[in-house]
Amino acid sequence: MADVSGEVTEVDVLKEMVSVVRTFSRFQSFEIRQSDGKRRKFNSIVFANIAEMAEYATLSEPDDKLSDGKFEVVIFPHISKWRVLLKALRATTQGLGDQPSVNSYEFTTLKPCPIKSTAR
Repeated sequence: MADVSGEVTEVDVLKEMVSVVRTFSRFQSFEIRQSDGKRRKFNSIVFANIAEMAEYATLSEPDDKLSDGKFEVVIFPHISKWRVLLKALRATTQGLGDQPSVNSYEFTTLKPCPIKSTAR
């Protein structure tokens, strides 16, 4: 988030933190069936063609090949909420390191689940 000048302000950071806490309190894991038929439970799956998310979290190592037709799949298997917090802290401080790049990723949700889509 940023003000009209493009600068991130303390108010923006506070709003982002409140939004994260609110969302996290309602957070639930979900189960999918992968293309190989295996069922897996996740806290989150992020598909990204950018190295950073929400100006704070580093998803993967920077890659100069944004036009290579691939995207990173950042998978957060089902773990306890306190471990999710530790992983989020790691993403904002150290980054998550290299993530697998793929051309496609197929799965079926087993129950309706929320998604968030953003485009740049």
